[in-house]
Amino acid sequence: DAVRRRVGDADAMRRRWDTFPAMLVAYEGPQHRVVTANAAYRTLLGRPEPIGSTLRELLPELDGQQIIALVDRVYTTGTSQVAREWRVLLDRTGTGELQARFIDFVLSAFYDGDGRIAGGNA
Repeated sequence: DAVRRRVGDADAMRRRWDTFPAMLVAYEGPQHRVVTANAAYRTLLGRPEPIGSTLRELLPELDGQQIIALVDRVYTTGTSQVAREWRVLLDRTGTGELQARFIDFVLSAFYDGDGRIAGGNA
């Protein structure tokens, strides 16, 4: 009950998170395992369920596109990274055909109860 009073009803929060029009995702740990992602993020990926996958498992096509390096930097330094109209190539169909998308994003760290970086948000 104390947690519910502090953060709200979990189901209501999930519904609101999922209908937010901007892409939202949270990664955990140095491998950047997806712990939550909203519908806008899933739509961009073209994959229905990213939860539990690492960023590299989910989007191997990002290797060499500097995005994983930015996520790594946020995780190791805690310094937010901002990108505007970043060209990203995605295999949204699973066929190996890369499609270009231009996205804006902010990557930021989140911290555990001891003040250590636990993961990142985008």
